[in-house]
Amino acid sequence: MHRIDTPGSLNGHFSVGDPQAGQRATVLGQDWPEAVQEAICYVIEAMGIGLAKGANSQLYDAIRTLANQRAEAAVNAYTVPDLSGSYIAVGRRGAAGGVASLDGDGKVPSGQVPNLAASYIASGQKGAANGVASLDGSGKVPSGQMPGVLSVGATGYAILPGGLIIQWGGCTTSGGGSAAVSFPITFPNAFFRGFAVNAAGGAPTAWAGTDFGSPSGMTVWQAQSSGVASPAAAHWIAFGF
Repeated sequence: MHRIDTPGSLNGHFSVGDPQAGQRATVLGQDWPEAVQEAICYVIEAMGIGLAKGANSQLYDAIRTLANQRAEAAVNAYTVPDLSGSYIAVGRRGAAGGVASLDGDGKVPSGQVPNLAASYIASGQKGAANGVASLDGSGKVPSGQMPGVLSVGATGYAILPGGLIIQWGGCTTSGGGSAAVSFPITFPNAFFRGFAVNAAGGAPTAWAGTDFGSPSGMTVWQAQSSGVASPAAAHWIAFGF
């Protein structure tokens, strides 16, 4: 196919000519009409349509046939993806093992909502009698919610609600007047104070006292009123947290 290029054509276009400007009309010639005819006939015959004089819709029919063939080929070439793993069947809405269906307001119907009252504890029960323990900022149960712990004996301890710990026992000071005491349990936070008394069984034979100690133990001292170290039995008690 080509644009008209015979004498009198203007840049591939037809012209009626302009005598005053010396421009002649376009000469039709043979090549261009032949090219148009064959281009049209080629499309019609390529679609299997026989040329028929007076059948002026043959070019339209050929183009429509070509378009239908291309559309059909595109449809046949398309592979429908497997959607079974991407979607949930309509019948599974609201069914066991399926998904919740929504009502006309876009909410889950009450029949599909579990009874949460039996699965949760009201916040007001935290730290309350017969409730549950609440945790502090460190994720631990506050000491005020801890029960008391008691170990009874000649040497023992008591852990009171609130965290106060009392420990007690006995010892015998050496000739140097001292005895190292190890507490039954180590105070987890701090050792506050320790006290000791002479355990003569009657009138005291010496004065007793303690050092500042540590969370794991302290030293008991005994001395006579004259200041001389006294080896003797003693009772002691310690407080901590």
